[in-house]
Amino acid sequence: MEDETEKKNRVKAKWTPEEDKSLQLEIDNHYSNKTIAENHQRSELAIYFRILKLASDKMTYEGKSPDNIALEYGLEKSELENFVKSKETGRRFYSKLKFDSDPGLALKVKSKGKDKEKDKDKDTISEKINDLTSVVSNLQNEIFKLRQEILELRKSKH
Repeated sequence: MEDETEKKNRVKAKWTPEEDKSLQLEIDNHYSNKTIAENHQRSELAIYFRILKLASDKMTYEGKSPDNIALEYGLEKSELENFVKSKETGRRFYSKLKFDSDPGLALKVKSKGKDKEKDKDKDTISEKINDLTSVVSNLQNEIFKLRQEILELRKSKH
């Protein structure tokens, strides 16, 4: 019971440089994420994300290839690349592991996607309204010009 309390106290605790060094040694020695999580009193998910961060930092700052880094850290290359891309773009990163550990998250993300689709629909409707407004305005201008021509023709006949 005490371990669980300590583990909960570690939730969202900042990683120290010493922890990162220890984590790197455990990765180098091929410890399982479960063992590493127990050693650091953190969740496996927290360990996974920290490994992603360390791997992406190594890729970014040391210029190593995603293939080599993924192999070295026991990650899928696509997950690593998506994580790096999310850091560069500031977009939220959702890993397969995150979905597996929180099935409700998939629904939340899916519903956010639907909201985005609704927003896109709204944008599309707004664009269509703007286009139609422009067409109507152009037609009104043409009607005005034609009326002017008709008036001039009538004047010239009299």
